[in-house]
Amino acid sequence: MPTRIAVLSKLSGLIVFSFGLLACGQPNTANLSSTPIQPASASPQKPSSQPRQAEASSSKPDPSPTQPSAEAIYTEFERLTQKACKQQEKVVGNMRYTLCSMTDTQGVTRIVSASSSLKNEGDGAGYWLNEQGDIYAIRYFHSDEVVVLLPEDKKTIVELVGKREINVITDEARWNQLELGARDQLMTISEQFDPDASQPSGTSKPQSMEETALQHLNTPGSVKATIEKTAIVENTALIQWQQGEASGMMLLRKENETWKVLTSGGGAMSLRDLSEYDVPRATAESLLTQIDPNWRKY
Repeated sequence: MPTRIAVLSKLSGLIVFSFGLLACGQPNTANLSSTPIQPASASPQKPSSQPRQAEASSSKPDPSPTQPSAEAIYTEFERLTQKACKQQEKVVGNMRYTLCSMTDTQGVTRIVSASSSLKNEGDGAGYWLNEQGDIYAIRYFHSDEVVVLLPEDKKTIVELVGKREINVITDEARWNQLELGARDQLMTISEQFDPDASQPSGTSKPQSMEETALQHLNTPGSVKATIEKTAIVENTALIQWQQGEASGMMLLRKENETWKVLTSGGGAMSLRDLSEYDVPRATAESLLTQIDPNWRKY
């Protein structure tokens, strides 16, 4: 009996030893299940280049379909500056004026370019118009800065910064200010060569609102404008005008019995537009209603 017990004891020891060997040779499945297998491309020693490519592509802005082309802007400006025209020059006091015009096949004389500058210092500005009579570019002589007023949306200003590069600014108020100032200068320059371009002297009767508006729109060389609708509330007026294929609105204010143009541009004006020129809300609503009773629906 003791011998049988000893044999059984030895067998038990062998079984335990065998299971021990098997346990040492098995992988730790618990650890494997907690660590997912990764492909070689995702190894920490060799990270995938795919995320960097995505980051690089996302940091590069997509070209906007409405972004003006620098090459097109420069090409058009160069075309206008090199356009053949009849050049005139006149010195009045310390001012030098130039006017370059051409007559088309229909006998209509249009301004191609004009300038006014100090005779000695040369400080001043030059203006170039396109075939539709829009003021396309302004060059400031003292800094040689050139700005282009895109006529399509009447709010985009393009600065030519050299090396055929541009700086684009969207500012409707500044666009209107530049365009209005250029129109006033064109009128002053034109008067030096054609006295009839100014309002006839010898009369003390102030210009009407319509006359002031048409004088502003009908600059020499431009398509003749017409007034479609008018609205007046006390000393503020709003008109809707048509000039060839272009149309828009003009805001005027009466000061000391004289109507003055505050702004004019293509398209319809809104309450916000009028508020920028200190038009009270009630006045603005009345003006817009007179022009179009359904303006609130737009």
